Amino acid sequence: MNRDLTFLFSLIGIGFIIYIICLYVDFKNLDFNKLKMDFNTKEGMRSSNSDASGGNGFAGNAKQFASQIKAASVKLDDQLLISKYSTDYESAIMNMEGLINNLMLKTVLSVDPSNPQKTVQTLNALFKSQVALNAVMKYVDGK
Repeated sequence: MNRDLTFLFSLIGIGFIIYIICLYVDFKNLDFNKLKMDFNTKEGMRSSNSDASGGNGFAGNAKQFASQIKAASVKLDDQLLISKYSTDYESAIMNMEGLINNLMLKTVLSVDPSNPQKTVQTLNALFKSQVALNAVMKYVDGK
């Protein structure tokens, strides 16, 4: 028994030494410069603690941000050509609305009495899709 304990402790000791060596190698290869974090800078933004009324910060960049959004919107308008294809878009929206109505009816007719909450959640998601389609239809009609 004494011999078994000695063997067990020697295995534990060897394992501990191997563990220490692995830790040493990991820490030696670790680049601490990459771990430094600047908590004042957000990705793609300037420092948030700069003067908001100046050229830096959120307020100073709002005009540039608004122009970037406008440019993206104009680009999408040019791609979609809503005024030219509005009848096609309206037809697609109406077909989608019909599909959602059928899915809503199917959902109502297939309610699980043991778990009606799942059916209600599905129905609610479909209803929100219907509201979104109405908003898209108003947008297309307005163009």
